[in-house]
Amino acid sequence: MGPRGPAAPVAPGRVTFPQRIERLLAEHRLEAAQFDDREIVGLWTRAVTSYRDAGVAGLSEEGAFTRAYDAGRQAATTLLAAVGLRVRGHWRACASHGIWRCTMRPPIRPPSARTARNSRRC
Repeated sequence: MGPRGPAAPVAPGRVTFPQRIERLLAEHRLEAAQFDDREIVGLWTRAVTSYRDAGVAGLSEEGAFTRAYDAGRQAATTLLAAVGLRVRGHWRACASHGIWRCTMRPPIRPPSARTARNSRRC
């Protein structure tokens, strides 16, 4: 029994949220990390800023989508940090720019983002 009462029954074959977190930890896609309250507030502030930026008048659809996606990602990162977890990133060096870049891409993009110019990214 949880702090709010009994947990809802789980349909057979369904994975619960705690089971999913355990699986991500076992697969080393999540790892334990310590965050102080200031860091968590900073992460949340960034998420809220990105959310607000997505609604700025005159922003292109692609720009609004990118900022909204960033806001969701940052909010999820904040929630994980609040419980002492972080995502293990997959980073690679970009030879042409000499920078490190995360190779994890958003699973979806708006139609306007599927152009040839985007395929030339690092």
